[in-house]
Amino acid sequence: MCQKPIILPLLLLFCLAGPTWGQESKPSGEDKIEHPLSQDSTGIDWVFSLEEAISKATATNRIVVLKPVSYRSQKNSDNLSPSAETQRAISFVDSRVVDLLNQRFVPYYFDMDSVGDLYDEKATQLATELYPDLRYLSSMPTPPLLFMTPQKKFLGYASNFASGQELLEKMIEILDENPLYGQLTAAERELDNPLQKARLFLELRQLDAALETLEGQESSESWYLRARIAREQGELRSMKYAISMITDKEYLAEIEVENILRYWASQNLEAIKMKAPGINRENPRFQEAMYYYGLALFHSDSVEQAIEVWQNAIAANPKSAWAYRLDLTQGLARLDPNSYLSSRDTIPSVLDRVYLCPNGNEDLNR
Repeated sequence: MCQKPIILPLLLLFCLAGPTWGQESKPSGEDKIEHPLSQDSTGIDWVFSLEEAISKATATNRIVVLKPVSYRSQKNSDNLSPSAETQRAISFVDSRVVDLLNQRFVPYYFDMDSVGDLYDEKATQLATELYPDLRYLSSMPTPPLLFMTPQKKFLGYASNFASGQELLEKMIEILDENPLYGQLTAAERELDNPLQKARLFLELRQLDAALETLEGQESSESWYLRARIAREQGELRSMKYAISMITDKEYLAEIEVENILRYWASQNLEAIKMKAPGINRENPRFQEAMYYYGLALFHSDSVEQAIEVWQNAIAANPKSAWAYRLDLTQGLARLDPNSYLSSRDTIPSVLDRVYLCPNGNEDLNR
């Protein structure tokens, strides 16, 4: 994942490279442009106007997330910008990010470029007031995510290239610093089912509270939740034990993939290479498992085999959220890890998408 500081001079050249970056005029006539995220497969509950974002945040006591972009690409037919495409493939595919966004934030995507179909003058003006550096878009072609209260008080920002973990940590930090927006709602406080409450706490990243809620619970679902919590806390032995206590067959597909994640966390590449090929394509998390299978091959110097695994996994469901992560990764895997990506055609894309990822993928570099 993109992890190093942005090199502004190079990005400036990239941004000014010419008309190939899709600075075309708006469509003529009264054609209505469908928002590119109206059917977003990540599961994020986007809103599609600034007014809606503020209204929903006010009604639900949540924090607004402004996702501005500064240009579009002709190659992406749904008008999703390359920087947004990259973020979807990096941080928005992380289910923990999606869960917390949906529980405590209201995200709104808009174009700051006046020629863009999704241009929002009011949102652009507001974003510039919140984050004045956005006035210099020639040196910032990938604006960060901006966090604000429903009253338009600026709370912080996160890089467009933040990994899922980095974005998650930023959101938790903002909630910790603004506890008014992290409080349980009346409906959440009234939950009396311990499993439902544990899932809620897990989505809110309150892992200790989730574990406490599971005390005395012995169902397969409770042990599955404990396994997930243990993985996220880095307690891999506890995770392994929790998985061993799951007896309900309906969790077999989940267990297969959770074990792959456990092997990756402990860098047991051989175990991944042995277990992942047996995971059925009908498993809802098949593409996620294949992502890590490819990484295990890649780090075992089987690069071509890794790319083949990723491309086959994309074909299993090319419209899923994980397909974008797989697509970006299979393209990056062909490049020199020290190369600086500044061309729309640098990263070969199976899905015919344009990405902007100047510093590679940390999973490939680890």
